[in-house]
Amino acid sequence: RRGVAATRPRTIRLVPATPPRRAGPFLPARERETAEPARPRTRQRSPRESCARAGAAFATHTKVDLPKTRYIQASNIKLDVTIMFVASPIARSACVTMARAAARPPRAPAVALWKQAALARAYSSVSAPITAAEVEAAQMKWAEGIVAVGAVFTDGGDFKAKGKEVLDDLYGYASGFDVLFKPTKAAEQAIRLTETEAASYMVTGCVPEDKGFAITPFTDVRFDNKGTLLLSDSATAMGEYYFADAGDGITKVEYTFQYRRAADGSLKIVVHHSSIPYKK
Repeated sequence: RRGVAATRPRTIRLVPATPPRRAGPFLPARERETAEPARPRTRQRSPRESCARAGAAFATHTKVDLPKTRYIQASNIKLDVTIMFVASPIARSACVTMARAAARPPRAPAVALWKQAALARAYSSVSAPITAAEVEAAQMKWAEGIVAVGAVFTDGGDFKAKGKEVLDDLYGYASGFDVLFKPTKAAEQAIRLTETEAASYMVTGCVPEDKGFAITPFTDVRFDNKGTLLLSDSATAMGEYYFADAGDGITKVEYTFQYRRAADGSLKIVVHHSSIPYKK
């Protein structure tokens, strides 16, 4: 129409307002102050937990909902780590292993350090080689034991109990060793294979011919080693020992003793051979 300005309809575009930016470590400082606070995130499973669940699902063919992405945020650095549970066979194997490990019962507590040290000392004492000084000390202990049994007999005490105590202390019976015992004054049963037979020789007992060698009594016993073989797990000594009785008589006897180390570290006799010197 003439006289009337032609007007065109205007198009108004509605632009949605920009949502407020959430606070985060990557915003400029001036925007961080006015930004909307970040929503609290729910607890995310650790990679070990996620892997364990994935492994359990893979082992039982069960479908589970697992997060495929893990966010690690530290020192203003955000890393996007994608965990591949299906594509990588190595990852599947690792997840199954971790799932099985998580399903195992907890292990028993470790042995205390002092117990480990005690076991180490016991092992070292048992495996340590035998020395000549230890053999001489064991022989002196044997001599004192024989004299002690005779003293108990002289005093009217329980000499049989004392003889059993000395045998357990000097020989390998109580330590679980097999013992070969061939005493000096035995003819009908010259070789004794049990502790009862050995005790019979020392303090009388089950063998009729025994008179009780240790209850003679003796006042002193002296060893004279002629030679000692020191091996990895045993020691063998050969020589002559002299027994002094109450009447000042001296009896010379030839001997061969073999020793082994017991669990407590002490030496035990496992072979005892004694004999009277040959006379022409």
